[in-house]
Amino acid sequence: MIGQVSASFMYVAQNDSAQFSVINPEGTCWYFPDVEKMELTKLYDLPVGYCDNHYCCSLTARQTANMHEGNYTLIYTYPSVITNVNANASNNYLKDISWKDDSLVSVFGNKEDESGKQGYMVMADLKLLTESSKTDNLEEYQIGIQPPLFTITRQEQVNDHVIDVYGTSNMANGTQIVVKLDESDHMALKDSGKYTFGNAYVHRDSLSQLGYWERQMNISIAELAPGWHTTTAYAGGLITTARFPIYQSWTSAPTPTQYINYFGNGSLKPDIVTVTVTIVQIETKMVDVWHTATVTPPITDALGKNIEYPYKTGNQIPASIGVVALLCMGAIVLVRGGKK
Repeated sequence: MIGQVSASFMYVAQNDSAQFSVINPEGTCWYFPDVEKMELTKLYDLPVGYCDNHYCCSLTARQTANMHEGNYTLIYTYPSVITNVNANASNNYLKDISWKDDSLVSVFGNKEDESGKQGYMVMADLKLLTESSKTDNLEEYQIGIQPPLFTITRQEQVNDHVIDVYGTSNMANGTQIVVKLDESDHMALKDSGKYTFGNAYVHRDSLSQLGYWERQMNISIAELAPGWHTTTAYAGGLITTARFPIYQSWTSAPTPTQYINYFGNGSLKPDIVTVTVTIVQIETKMVDVWHTATVTPPITDALGKNIEYPYKTGNQIPASIGVVALLCMGAIVLVRGGKK
């Protein structure tokens, strides 16, 4: 983050680096918490750096991570210019106050022992020494240190192939964001690349407490299964998630048509977009097949009873058939005996 030092309040998220533009290259930067807490790291007498074609007071991500949440005062001190008598010689700077061995030390011999003192006490002594020597110049600015914030605030349907995702963040301007849809599902299917959307960034200037971000997910809504879907966004080590539903309903006649409705998240009146997918109906015909062969009449015995055909081995001969057979054989014997 790069902010112009001004009378306005500047905001920095913990774990973010920050840069504040200043004028004099020989100046130094002092950061004092406004709360009565022991500082985790004393950020005193830090030299001015060179940042993107300008001079700046800067804070690294590690330094802001160790700063308490709350307000800080940035004291920017810079020395007066001592002009050389020789016109060909360059100007010199005389810096007065420095931080050495837990003390504020002036080149004029003044010294203030700051051992055990809290930040606001050290700041008061710095202002007093600066005012006394009349050598260094001093400017004062306010900084707000905040816990990092990163959220998805809204998801809405643009058309049948685009879902817009919106969010807020207090992270540094330009922080990169990656958005993924149903990440765990598509990691298992090994097609997560199709459902990953990068090249999104936080938009925030240092004077705004909160910035914004947005990203379009280019995905066919017709491909999404009915039910809840999860959007996951990553930025600066933070993760945020939000869900949206896909609903389906069906019509019956004349042709089955599938309607997929997407309901926007975060609105009292949901945004609805309908995607129509025509389902081809398969016609089924019932065909009756008739057997036209002549039916064989049943085989009966002498008494008119049905005889099973073909004859199966092991079947018993009916008793009636056996009696008739014996009578026939007796008649033959009698006939032959009469002729003799």
